[in-house]
Amino acid sequence: MALCIRLSLTYFVFLPRAARKRFSENKAFRGPTTFSWSDQEIQIVTELSSARIPWKDMVDHAENDAVILFYPTPQAMHIVPKRAFSESQTADLVNCISANFG
Repeated sequence: MALCIRLSLTYFVFLPRAARKRFSENKAFRGPTTFSWSDQEIQIVTELSSARIPWKDMVDHAENDAVILFYPTPQAMHIVPKRAFSESQTADLVNCISANFG
């Protein structure tokens, strides 16, 4: 019983609190992010950094109704909310993903 309580506290209290703290501490998460793509690469620009990742260097991707995830490494990912794009932009991005991931 104690283990169940401990696991529940960790999952529902401590981990979300730690995630909120990390988010509030990281200045890169606070400002706007510009996400663009071409047939060759993905580009991500924030106030503090920028990244150009060729499609051929991308390890994996995943998609659901709300977001598209890009994995430049197995341990790192970029979360792209679909609500940030128009339907035609989302369709174009999905087509680029299909062309580059097969």
